[in-house]
Amino acid sequence: MRGLADLRRLLLAAAMLGAAVASVEAMESPSFKAYAQGQYMTARKLAETEAAQGSKEAYTLLGEIYEEGLGVAQDYTKAAEAYRKAADLGDANAQFSLGTFALAGQGLKKDDGVAADLFEKAAKKGHAMAQYNLALIYLDGKGRVPDETKAAEWMEKAAKQNLPQAQYDLGGFYQFGRGVTKDRAKAAEWTGKAADYQIVALTDNIIAVDTRDGDVSITLPAVFSGQQGRFYWIQDMYGTAGTNNIVVYASGSDKINGQASLTIASNYGGLFIHSTGNTAVGWLAK
Repeated sequence: MRGLADLRRLLLAAAMLGAAVASVEAMESPSFKAYAQGQYMTARKLAETEAAQGSKEAYTLLGEIYEEGLGVAQDYTKAAEAYRKAADLGDANAQFSLGTFALAGQGLKKDDGVAADLFEKAAKKGHAMAQYNLALIYLDGKGRVPDETKAAEWMEKAAKQNLPQAQYDLGGFYQFGRGVTKDRAKAAEWTGKAADYQIVALTDNIIAVDTRDGDVSITLPAVFSGQQGRFYWIQDMYGTAGTNNIVVYASGSDKINGQASLTIASNYGGLFIHSTGNTAVGWLAK
C-alpha cells in the first residue's frame, strides 16, 4: 500500500502532466519526470533552469514544490511568487493555485475578488477545479455578486469533466432548483455519476464509499462556501478501507484538524467532520 505522500504526489503529477493546458514539451520535461519520481531536489533545480528559459509549467512546478515543502523548506511566499509568474504567462494550474492563495491570504494578501478573477481565468481554460471553486464563489457571493444561475453553469462545466464532487453538488442544484429548474431525474442522474466514482451520497451529509476497487479520495467543499455548521459522515461501505484507503482532502488551503488531509484506513471505518465556517479553523474531525 503506497503512503499518503506517494498518493498525493502521483495525483498531482497526473493532474499537471495530463492537464489539457500543459504543453507536450512540459509533459516530457526533465523537471516533471523527476517530480513524478519523487526526486524533488533534482526537480527544483531542473525547473529553475526551465523557468529561466520561459517555461510557465516550470514556474508552476516550482510553486508546488515550495507550497508543499518538497525537498526545500516550505515557503508560501516563494510559492506565490512562482505561481504568479506562471499565471501571468497564462498557466491555468498556476492561476488556480494562486487563486487558492489569494482566497486564504497565504503567501500574499487575502483578496476574494482576486481569487475569483484567477479562478475564472483558469476555468475559462477548462480547469475543472477552478470551475468548481468559481461555482462555489457565485453561490456564496464572496468575490462575486451572488448568482445561482452562474453557479449552476460553472458547476455543470466541472461536472461534465467528471469531477465527482461537482457531479454530486450539481445533483443537489437540480434536487432543490438552485440556479436551474428543479428536476429530480437530472438530480438522480448527476448524483449517480458521482456514485460511479465510488462515492455514494446517501443524504446531503452522509457519504458511503466503495473502496473494493482501490483507494478513493474525496475533497471537501471549501470552508468559505457557506459551510458554517455543516457536517459530513464519511464511511467505508464494504469493509475494505483497511486495504484500500479513503483519503479525505481539505479544499485549497483549508485544513482538517490542522492537516491537509486525513485517511480512513480501517475496515468499516468512518469519520465525522464538521465546520465552524471559520477559515482560520477549517474542518474539525473525530
